[in-house]
Amino acid sequence: MFTVNDFNPHGNFVLAEQGKVLLCKVFGGWNDEQAKYFVDTMSFVIANKFLSKNLKWARIMDMSEWQLSTPEANQIISSFIRWEDEHNCQMRCFCHCRSAQINLIKQKYRDSHNVYLFKDLESCQRACNLRLN
Repeated sequence: MFTVNDFNPHGNFVLAEQGKVLLCKVFGGWNDEQAKYFVDTMSFVIANKFLSKNLKWARIMDMSEWQLSTPEANQIISSFIRWEDEHNCQMRCFCHCRSAQINLIKQKYRDSHNVYLFKDLESCQRACNLRLN
């Protein structure tokens, strides 16, 4: 497991690799700087762990500590969604979402594929393992 927490302009995140799954826990309210740092970090990790080996992969987002984001941050994340769609992402699972988060996720991912909402982390992990194995 590796942690990314040395840069905290507004919000934070932690990443953990679990086989072909990236588990992300996000914290706080995000601005454009934090969204860009997240996207840059995710792109680097995905490229080095999965794309370099031509592996299919999935992302789990634990939203229990996230407090929404600015419109600028949403635009940055939306660009990353398109990048993931083009780079072997098989599933995106979100857990511990509140109703406002669910609405935002549905809006952001309306043109994407393989987006799933679950109540808990264990359900996300089971779904990803079934999809990737």
